[in-house]
Formats: sequence, structure tokens, C-alpha cells
Amino acid sequence: MVIGVLQFELLVPGAESLKDKRAVVRSVRDKLSRELRISVAEVGAHDNPTVAMMGAALVATDGPRAHELLDKAWNRLKELRDGQIGSVRREIIVPTREEDAPPHEPDAEALQQEMLEHYAQGDTRQGDENP
Repeated sequence: MVIGVLQFELLVPGAESLKDKRAVVRSVRDKLSRELRISVAEVGAHDNPTVAMMGAALVATDGPRAHELLDKAWNRLKELRDGQIGSVRREIIVPTREEDAPPHEPDAEALQQEMLEHYAQGDTRQGDENP
């Protein structure tokens, strides 16, 4: 499993209000979601009427499929009529499988503290048992 992420700046030069921008944002979000089945949301610049920071994410079985879908999303964005694309950042995330992760090392200080507390409780109990 891999996760594909596309972050992009959506410029809406003709927008005079947040309502104008939201109409373009909604159109882009719905188009990408409907055609490519990817998740899209406005993730920043909420108060700026001419700019929207957008994020799109997808889950794919492998890297080539994730790249293919992100390429399609990018191609759809280049065809926009109501807005323009500013900066773009693309990322493929490959989560680490549990069996590939390094072994969990216990926190030595926390372990020492837990042992001291356990030992202290054990001494108290022994004292109660042997008055």
C-alpha cells in the first residue's frame, strides 16, 4: 500500500469574495473526486479570496499506480478554466510494515522507574504479610 499526496495552490484571480473562490474550489474538488476517486480538500488560505491551498490524497496498491493517478490529477488541474495552479508539491508515502519496523526498544529510564515502583510495592506487601 502507498499513499499519494498532491498539494497545490489554486489561484482564483477573478474572485472578489470568498463565495466566488469557494465556487471554484468546489468545482475542482468535485471534478477530481468524481473522475479520479481521490480525496480533495481546501487545507489553507481560507480567508484569502484569490488563493486556496488544496490537498489531494489517494491510496493505491503500489507506487506506479499512485504516480499514474497523481499524473491524471495534475493533467486535470492544467485544464482548469476558472483558476490557475501555483506551487505544487507531490509526495508518495510508503508506510512501514510492522515486520519491517525496527524492534521496539523500551525506554530505559521509564523501565527503571517502573521497576523501582514495583519493588517498592512488593516491599510494602511483604511488610504487611510478615508483621
